[in-house]
Amino acid sequence: MRNLKEGCPNFGRNVKRLRKVIFTNEVIYLTLLCVGLSTIGGISSIKTGQQQSTEETIAAKSEETPTVSLVGNSERFLRKAMESSEEYEKSTTEEASSIAETTTVIEETTVEIQETEPETTAEVLPEEDTEQNSQSTYISDEDKKWMTKVVYVEARGECYEGQVAVAAVILNRYHYNNEQVSIYDIVTAPYQFGDIYGITDWDLDSYPDCARAVEEAISGVDPTDGCRYFYDPRYVSSYQAQIREGLDYIQIGNHRFHWNL
Repeated sequence: MRNLKEGCPNFGRNVKRLRKVIFTNEVIYLTLLCVGLSTIGGISSIKTGQQQSTEETIAAKSEETPTVSLVGNSERFLRKAMESSEEYEKSTTEEASSIAETTTVIEETTVEIQETEPETTAEVLPEEDTEQNSQSTYISDEDKKWMTKVVYVEARGECYEGQVAVAAVILNRYHYNNEQVSIYDIVTAPYQFGDIYGITDWDLDSYPDCARAVEEAISGVDPTDGCRYFYDPRYVSSYQAQIREGLDYIQIGNHRFHWNL
């Protein structure tokens, strides 16, 4: 330090100047700093005041206007709800009355039907005919011709019911064998029916009732009630008459129809 003073005669003066400059700058800096802080504080207070006033204004508006709108909306909503409820009750009442009227009409119609039912049932077919029709069987045209020939040989001189009965015996045998044996095999079996091979179409045309009797038997009509055998006691042998003695039978014309041998 001593050497600096000796080498620089103005050293002390320069140090004093330097101190003054530094002090002056510090004062300026502090002054500016204070001014800046005060300015910032003022701005903040202004903003805070503005914000508070704005919030107060918004709060005031929100306290006034929305309350009115909410009240108005609530009243309108309640009014619409009540109107909808009244309309629903009205429609429900109308539907209930309509259902009641429909029920009354249905009951009246039912009573009328029940009152007129005996007249309708009087026209229904007898129960026996209905059961016979339900037993109708499909038979080919060729088998129908074989059956017609048997009726011609066995019953062309009998009454029409006797002809239907002979055709029914053939069908009863057919059903008894679960339709596993053909109509042809049944009518051509040995010692069962008369000879049918010599019968021509001309013969059948001469007795049209034979073909009609076959059709009626196929439709389900059976005067024999399921019999599978028949004979004419006028022409049967003594042996045949003996084995049939004591059997229950149904007499149709000159033939006796029975179920078993």
